[in-house]
Amino acid sequence: MGRGPFGALNRRCRTQVVTAEVHYPGGLQRGHERLCHPHGPAPYERCWRGKRPTVRVLITGGAGLTGHALCSAAPDDVDVEVTQRTRLAAGRRAHTVDLAEPGAVELLLLDSGPDLVIHTAYATDDGERDIVTATKNVVDACADAGVELVHFSSDMVFDGEHAPYREDDTLSPVTAYGRQKAAAEIYIREHLAPATVLRTSLICSLDPVDPRTAAVVEALTIGKSITLFTDEIRSAVRLDDLVHAVWEIALMESEARAGVWHLVGSEPVDRYALGLAIAAYHGLSPEAIVAGTSAESAAGRPRNLTLVSDRAAASLSSTLRPVTSLFAG
Repeated sequence: MGRGPFGALNRRCRTQVVTAEVHYPGGLQRGHERLCHPHGPAPYERCWRGKRPTVRVLITGGAGLTGHALCSAAPDDVDVEVTQRTRLAAGRRAHTVDLAEPGAVELLLLDSGPDLVIHTAYATDDGERDIVTATKNVVDACADAGVELVHFSSDMVFDGEHAPYREDDTLSPVTAYGRQKAAAEIYIREHLAPATVLRTSLICSLDPVDPRTAAVVEALTIGKSITLFTDEIRSAVRLDDLVHAVWEIALMESEARAGVWHLVGSEPVDRYALGLAIAAYHGLSPEAIVAGTSAESAAGRPRNLTLVSDRAAASLSSTLRPVTSLFAG
């Protein structure tokens, strides 16, 4: 098999889709496809021994907003599998796995045999475990298996006091979540090369509706007052633009893809202005939206996390529009 955007592609023979679920140590559960041993008779059914026409990408966090959208928007010549933490997704090649469980990611990669992992999965209930430990496990398993990695990070790795931020600026997180995402980035940089880090911001979508937009709509529908800050500025991004850019990067040659990318909307927006745009799009009165400032909050959140996306603008054909364009008509 020749070389492509992922270097020397995996040569293992794989089965076609089967329906039985298979359980593995460490909590890994396999729902559809099994590996076929490349040497002689193997104990697996319906082995496909032809030349694979596609590359295989494993997306972690397949039940999440971004992971699901990436799966839906995958190019025709990409064979996508996903992970989920608690259940299998109907109609997908899916794995249920706890990425923070010791040994689980190694088994996952052995079973799925991806050429590239796109790591979107995260949870905030126990960030040290579900962000830091899980990412370390993914990185170590990818390094051992020779699998390339595209990792999702956040604008929260910065302090919000020195915007705009560029790809090579020093990490300066001030929140627990930001520190956890920064720790994950540092571990990737030190233990896996080449690797790709994608920093993004608030992600907005109408189909499906993202949780933040849904919360604003729900509050305004029942007339519940909500306070949105005029001085909390983010480079919010449209989900549809984001996934197109991610796939364009994922299918690049390894050397061209490696490093940090900022994938964000082309115009920063404050939380209050974003709330007004959401209200206008849905035909809801904005009277319940209260303009506040971060100084009034004890949360200690970064104020201005504007990201500069010069690399994406210069390298991608995908367009990253202002997030307000999503609510313009």
